[in-house]
Amino acid sequence: AEVRLAQQLAPALAAMCEQCDAELFMVLPRIVWLRFLVNPEEQAEFLGDILPHRFALSKPQEGDEPIAKPQRCLDPEVLCLLERFQEVRRLIAGPGSKGEAEQAKAAWATLVRRVVNGVHQGPVNSEDRSEIPLTPGAQEAVDGLVLELERWSIELQRHCPEDWNQCSAILVRCLVGGDTVRQRQKEVPFRV
Repeated sequence: AEVRLAQQLAPALAAMCEQCDAELFMVLPRIVWLRFLVNPEEQAEFLGDILPHRFALSKPQEGDEPIAKPQRCLDPEVLCLLERFQEVRRLIAGPGSKGEAEQAKAAWATLVRRVVNGVHQGPVNSEDRSEIPLTPGAQEAVDGLVLELERWSIELQRHCPEDWNQCSAILVRCLVGGDTVRQRQKEVPFRV
């Protein structure tokens, strides 16, 4: 659902998905990380399967219920990334923002556009009035976070490439539709 919303916020993502553009495979891990930053409790399990060294399973303590599900312990660098995201989110919302939900919505819209379209000065789309104007400090923080997400997305892709390839294939199939992918494979012969 969030990726569908991302496609509405950044039409270039919808085009990438529709065409199975190679750029999609650069953008997809950034969006996965962005989803984690927005909701770490929900996404830690998913990323923990691909990056177990960053999301270690906690060991049950003596006296814990044996039925209790082990929790994911975040690596210190991941915690720093989360803190940086929270600060960027506050900067995007600016002073006088109405609350957590408004901050989250503004941050998601701004950051999705940035991870899809790249780091830019000013609004990604000057005709897009839904993107809030950023202060120079917020702009610098957003650009810095997007550049940092690039490092994390490379780690996501390269730590265990086979796992990431399977994961991205499933994500693409869900975004594009399995029948569409199979149809395109039949239409375009593979050549090296």
